[in-house]
Amino acid sequence: MHRFLVGTAGKPTRITVSSRPDSSGARNLTVVPTAGSNTIRRYAWAEANRKRVEELSGGRLGYVYVPDYGDGIENFLAGFLGYAGRVEGLVIDQRFNNGGITPDALIEMLRAEPWYAYRYRYGADVVVPQNTFDGPKVLIINERNGSAAETGVLMAKLTQAAILVGRQTYGAGIGAALDQPDLIDGGRIAIPNRAAYDPAGTWGIENMGVAPDITGNFYFVESGLGSGSASTADGGASTPRAAATLRHSRSSIRARDCSWRSRMVAS
Repeated sequence: MHRFLVGTAGKPTRITVSSRPDSSGARNLTVVPTAGSNTIRRYAWAEANRKRVEELSGGRLGYVYVPDYGDGIENFLAGFLGYAGRVEGLVIDQRFNNGGITPDALIEMLRAEPWYAYRYRYGADVVVPQNTFDGPKVLIINERNGSAAETGVLMAKLTQAAILVGRQTYGAGIGAALDQPDLIDGGRIAIPNRAAYDPAGTWGIENMGVAPDITGNFYFVESGLGSGSASTADGGASTPRAAATLRHSRSSIRARDCSWRSRMVAS
């Protein structure tokens, strides 16, 4: 079947489909084929993770997958802002994220804390600054995180913006930047042209990576996207490490005695 779609990637393509091996009851559809199935499979995997996390936590935890720090920043913003005020803790998954734009602004969002709030006679409280998330955050990482994904993890660790769980990152946070000449054969010259150091004056993650606070493979459902422990045979989310992540998040919620607004209500 795939031979009929050769050369159609990214182009509107008209196809005929039928539930029978003939044209009776057939329908004409216009589709846009992709160059591969990896992205579609990854989003399906992430959506299954989201549903499983919400199910296992009883709706108290949210799950956000960030595939990269380019267009994937929209995933972060949609998840972070969409869950705000609806859940008590957040699981942010950036496994297989190869980088993009240094996500320092996103780390600042994770760190932001409410300073003040307005209580009206109707509706929900209005918190200042807005778009804060008052609850524990977990960031899942793995050895596929490099470049901006890796420097973002280091920032999260230095600022304690989130609890890091998973596997140690790649150890190559710096790649080529700015001028990358193209060649006439379609290739490109990309030479690392800078180095990065942390506040302690060390080269930080180079050749070392960032170690998680809790180490292990965390598959809520089987990814099929890389090496690691398989999930349970039924495809469920209950690998011991994944379950431990959720338990840790739930215990963090209990330890915080809910939010400062809840304490205000109690008083």
